[in-house]
Amino acid sequence: MNIKNLSALFVISLGLGSFGAAAANLTIDMTGIKELKGQLLVAVYDSAESMASGSNAFNRQIIKVNKSEHSLTLNDVPAGEYGVMVFQDLNGDNKLGRNFVGIPSEPYGFSTNPNLMGAPEFKDIAFAVGSDDSRIQISLE
Repeated sequence: MNIKNLSALFVISLGLGSFGAAAANLTIDMTGIKELKGQLLVAVYDSAESMASGSNAFNRQIIKVNKSEHSLTLNDVPAGEYGVMVFQDLNGDNKLGRNFVGIPSEPYGFSTNPNLMGAPEFKDIAFAVGSDDSRIQISLE
């Protein structure tokens, strides 16, 4: 291969690199915060497997609660399906508090705001992120 062909191949391969996986910003608006204390623990999952493991989140964030609504923006999120789980840790133990029968005693919410009895599956809270910026709202209960 001569230098001219090699240069052309290099230029073509640079151009093809720009057609890789699309990425967008994802903004998560969290509303319904009644007690202005503690922190919001936010976990973003990119598959049923990562959600099932509980420890393999695509992204985790902790936000100090100081108002009744908070927003979080994640930059350069690759296109795909995601599910978000949020809870307000009122007592600072980094765990979702539950009563004696296992019902959450601290506020929580999920992407798509499903009406569920019991813990959600990924398919219950999944939403798509494409090449355009996305915004979702999670209402804490």
